[in-house]
Amino acid sequence: MAGIYIHIPFCKKACHYCNFFFTTSTRFRETFVPVLIEEIDLRADYLKDEYVSTIYFGGGTPSVLPAKTIQQLIDTISRRFEVIDEPEITLEANPDDLSFAYLTSLKQTQVNRLSIGIQSFHEAELQWMNRAHNSKEAHEALENCKKLGFNKLSLDLIFGIPESTDEKWRYSMEQALEYAPDHLSCYALTVEEKTAYHTHIKQGKSVAPPDELTEKQFYQCRDLLLHRGYEQYEISNYAKPGAHSKHNTAYWEGIPYIGLGPGAHSYDGKNRGWNVNHMVQYIEGIKERKEIFTEELLSKSDRYNEYVMTAIRRKEGIDLHHLFKTHGEFEEHFYHNLKDIPQEYIMHKDGHVTLSPKGLIFADFVGSALFEV
Repeated sequence: MAGIYIHIPFCKKACHYCNFFFTTSTRFRETFVPVLIEEIDLRADYLKDEYVSTIYFGGGTPSVLPAKTIQQLIDTISRRFEVIDEPEITLEANPDDLSFAYLTSLKQTQVNRLSIGIQSFHEAELQWMNRAHNSKEAHEALENCKKLGFNKLSLDLIFGIPESTDEKWRYSMEQALEYAPDHLSCYALTVEEKTAYHTHIKQGKSVAPPDELTEKQFYQCRDLLLHRGYEQYEISNYAKPGAHSKHNTAYWEGIPYIGLGPGAHSYDGKNRGWNVNHMVQYIEGIKERKEIFTEELLSKSDRYNEYVMTAIRRKEGIDLHHLFKTHGEFEEHFYHNLKDIPQEYIMHKDGHVTLSPKGLIFADFVGSALFEV
């Protein structure tokens, strides 16, 4: 099985914390989709004979495209790739795009899962992030989804926002839970280079997320969602039984996927590659058949490190049988480094090494401590 990721880079506004490739210009809206369809045709052999089980529209903001355009892209993929019956097809969306009329049109497509960037239900926090929607629009969008039968909903929320409080964070979570989403992605605010937030910190206009606040709100979130019947199957991701994101889980399991669109990444099992993250170069490159895709062969160390870093973030943790079957040359290194990690951060169970509840906030430290460098 394999997955397809389609990067739609258009946004109405530039969120202050976002470092993904995007553009707020409308200049390329009309030319982009035909070029993207050309790329689908040109790269149809990338997955070889793998069946496609997930399609994910990410961004950017894919919901700025008309529903009929989304279906056009799905139809093109179905013609060029071997797609299973009833694949998981996810569309990332912003609340301000999810009008009743838009969702009615979207209901006529094969999209069967929505990932909605709520982030917060507080006006001040949404303005601080420079989001394009307000709290009222978030509620209206979620009500529209329920009315029209979009039952596979994943909601994004952000914690650790400076000036936030535990009470504010609890309120945002409770508001999200009112709509009974089957999946929530709860992310800690991070400072990424080349973002407005990073610039504001350097200029003294803002401060970095306070570690104590971030840690406290992480566990506040975890405690509430576990109590409400959600499973924390990856550090930032919670789901009701059977509602894991199949697409993202495939990333963490090292399953091949192709990324289409500017800045999109791909993985064929041995090599990682990425498209140029420049709109003009992407469009001209496809039209003129220039190379817009860069690829690198992953070394044995790279593949070992990637497995360790993704596995340690998941509930199942590091499967020692799998690790040493596929990366046996690193067994001595693994155990040598493992003993240097504070033991209160990890647990050993049924041939797996997982993070303890206390160790969850130290996932990056634990993963990198096990790296082969």
